[in-house]
Formats: sequence, C-alpha cells, structure tokens
Amino acid sequence: MKKAKKKTQVYCGPDIPGIVKQFDVFTDVLPDRLTQLADEIPTVGVLIVPVKDVAETRMELQTQGSAKYNIFMKAKKEIETGVW
Repeated sequence: MKKAKKKTQVYCGPDIPGIVKQFDVFTDVLPDRLTQLADEIPTVGVLIVPVKDVAETRMELQTQGSAKYNIFMKAKKEIETGVW
C-alpha cells in the first residue's frame, strides 16, 4: 500500500501575534485560527504557500513592487490595524 504524501505549507506573511510567525511550517493541517484568518483576510491566505514555492516567494517578498511584496504589505497593514 502506498502512503499518502503529506502536504507541507509555509506561512510567508507577517507575524500575527498569538497565531503564527513568518515562515512557520505546517504539515497536512493548518491551525483553525489561521484558516479562519485566511478566510477573513484573503491576503493572509495568499501568503500560505506549498513548501516547494518558499524560495521563490521569499525572493518576491524582497522585491519591492512585486505582487507578493504588495500582498505582504497589504496583509501587514490589515493585521496591524485589526481589520478582521
């Protein structure tokens, strides 16, 4: 019998105090509160990427004006202002 491959994801967004830190790694299941926030703040959900995409995402986060950079900055502002 073949084992099911585990799905590993990485949160690449800004720290969310008490919930998640940037580059936290999750296998198979995301914490309920993070899933809820990703539903409430779509930019948070975009910043949860498969582990295979982390290197590319990190490069984009360092490139001012890139799509992921802009999403990160929007998420950061939404988190800091507590829009959820």
